[in-house]
Amino acid sequence: MMKTPKTKILFLASVLSICLLAVLAGILIQESHLPYMTKYSFFMFLIAGLCVILILTSNAYERIAEHLNGDLLKKKDAELKETEQKLKKLQAQAEELKERMSAHSTPTQEEAPKSDTELLRKKCETLEKFRNTFPYRISDGYILYNIMRTEIQVSGFSRWQLVGEFDGQLWEYTLLRPDTQSYKEMLSLAATTSAPAELQELNFSEQLLWN
Repeated sequence: MMKTPKTKILFLASVLSICLLAVLAGILIQESHLPYMTKYSFFMFLIAGLCVILILTSNAYERIAEHLNGDLLKKKDAELKETEQKLKKLQAQAEELKERMSAHSTPTQEEAPKSDTELLRKKCETLEKFRNTFPYRISDGYILYNIMRTEIQVSGFSRWQLVGEFDGQLWEYTLLRPDTQSYKEMLSLAATTSAPAELQELNFSEQLLWN
């Protein structure tokens, strides 16, 4: 469910207040003992003043909304650039692993250890495919930008960090999962949620006394 911006709520409340004041002023003029032409003149001034105030209020709301939208776009661009840098870092680590395996390969290892090199290559390809799945759109307005395992606990749990966007707002959530959890499984679990708040149900941190 999309949230109504605070500026829009304030604008609607202001318009409603101005209209109520105008109606109250009209009632007071109508109930007064002024001559008919004087009442008519007051009504014209009241309507004209109401139109001017509504126009000024509308223009002020548009300027404020444009300013806030501009700040939000800048923040999103900064977050996206930061996410791209993290993804590039993961890609560099994968390339480094490939180079290390190539450097340690010898002619005597070409037969049996070939399977280990092939396994590492497949892991690197899997990591690359996983990276290319982002940004991952879970639903309209709910986008997942990245999933990272930031820490591995000795006791069998690892710490994950998820970054995304929901209803136009950027969010970040950190949770604990079993150490055997894979990136693909973590993405599948996150995709079953309908809002970032539901990620709390996947968090094991509340079950651990040492966390």
